[in-house]
Amino acid sequence: MLRPPWVWYRLNGMIYKDTTWINIVPTDPGERDRRAAAVTGKWLCFGPTEELHLFPPLLEKLVQKGELRLMKIARKDPVTDPFPYKECVMCVFTSDDQDEIERGRSITRASHTRPSRRFWP
Repeated sequence: MLRPPWVWYRLNGMIYKDTTWINIVPTDPGERDRRAAAVTGKWLCFGPTEELHLFPPLLEKLVQKGELRLMKIARKDPVTDPFPYKECVMCVFTSDDQDEIERGRSITRASHTRPSRRFWP
């Protein structure tokens, strides 16, 4: 099977790139849609691109286990980045479940990057 060059497949999960983001989502499309429909907010975590780009393999495991809902990290491609003058950002999407919100907060704080904030769409 031929795979587009912008997609990274993993054994138990999926990390894929589009022009702006490195997306970390469940492999199963039904599960991906179910989780996306329940998103009520996100944690934003800012930091150096080189550091945040080390996280996808670990974050993918947490997404696949269901400990995190969905994630994305800015690619910071100078050609396609809409905010090239800003720091890299990692987004941790959550539902309104308090345990999930706290897990999102813990993950962003554990990354040792600048403090995060939770935003509501």
